[in-house]
Amino acid sequence: MWNASNATLFSTTQPRHYNGSATSCERVYNEFRDAVSELFAAPPANVTADEQRRLAIEEAIESYIVPAICLFGILGNVLNLVVLTRKSLTHSMDYMEKSAYLGLVGLAVSDLFFCVVRIIKCFLPEKHLYFRSHDWMIELYYSTYHEGLINLFIFSSTWLTVIVALGRYVAVCHPLHARGFINLTATRISICSAFFASVVINVPRFLKFHVTPVTCDDLTGVTRSPDDACPCHVYHKDLGTLYENKDFIFYYHICWSTVAVFLPLAVLAVCNVCLVRALRQSSRMQMTHRANRRPRDAAAAGRTITPTLVVLVLMFIVLVVPSGVMGFFGEYILRHFSSSSSGGGHYSAYMLAVACVNCLVVVNFAVNFVLYCVINAQFRRTVVQLCSCCCCCCGGARGAYRPTRFGSVSGRFGGGQNTAVSNLSEIETEL
Repeated sequence: MWNASNATLFSTTQPRHYNGSATSCERVYNEFRDAVSELFAAPPANVTADEQRRLAIEEAIESYIVPAICLFGILGNVLNLVVLTRKSLTHSMDYMEKSAYLGLVGLAVSDLFFCVVRIIKCFLPEKHLYFRSHDWMIELYYSTYHEGLINLFIFSSTWLTVIVALGRYVAVCHPLHARGFINLTATRISICSAFFASVVINVPRFLKFHVTPVTCDDLTGVTRSPDDACPCHVYHKDLGTLYENKDFIFYYHICWSTVAVFLPLAVLAVCNVCLVRALRQSSRMQMTHRANRRPRDAAAAGRTITPTLVVLVLMFIVLVVPSGVMGFFGEYILRHFSSSSSGGGHYSAYMLAVACVNCLVVVNFAVNFVLYCVINAQFRRTVVQLCSCCCCCCGGARGAYRPTRFGSVSGRFGGGQNTAVSNLSEIETEL
């Protein structure tokens, strides 16, 4: 982060004389851009082998593994939205099952935005000084506010999972009460409330940093008259005044961890235990009573929603909760390592563990498509139908340029001569 001491460093070690023209600004840009990059990119002194190994692993995770997972998550969540919103998937369901699928649609939206924001972070380099005439200012604003965006979608996905799991728990374990308040309208209100609450609780994270302009004269440490002053500004990311208050940081950290990690963990754990018990009881009842059944499609829909939610909750506990717990106790752990005589090796191991569990969080937002394909046969069939339609459309477009071959195929499969001639005439008319 840039501050006054950095500007003083350059002004004292590399004195220069500028005038207030555009050439002066161009010279400031050319000289200080490379100098600032070298200053912040210089490796720290006395780096141990463990520290170098840890930095290399973190670089590999951030540069290769996380982008690949995010790209897969973007494609998977787009397919989730396409499939889950098709009427052929939900036409045989009752309103409680449709409410559960509507919650999964909201979850796919949140996961998709998380993957998009996260993959941009991997490819957008973070600089320490931004010149409006040479740099994309959107990079600066993204660097300033991306932390709030990432945590916003983490919070919304967490509570959308809670909403869907709670609704399914009530529908399965308390069906008489469920018919009173589980419906599509209530589900839509719950989804919108989850996103609104996510925005509210993450407002302080958007205020953590702010964009600060610095004049070229302040950057070079040159004092000139107002008439000769350089009118250009350089921009950098600076810590907000709210996060200079250590008490606020402490209490906000506790509040966010409680609402975003520990409370959802408790609710999801209870719901999952109850849903697993209900699944076991349902399996035993199906073994003993096979006469009275719902229609095949509706029964299949009901059988797949609950196992899907059970696995979703397990994935949240395994992939997301470790990162939240380590983040909650991170300050105390780092403080212990700093006071310990052998804290250097422990610090490297802890930071590597943080990078790994953060990667697991990204996995949680990217693999729901695989989960739905494995568990839900209807979802799988719908994906196959969509792929078949796409292949037919592509094949039809290619076949339009080969009328003779298309006509011969039609005649060979029982269409007869008249069918082949009609197909040829239609294609020739389109051409």
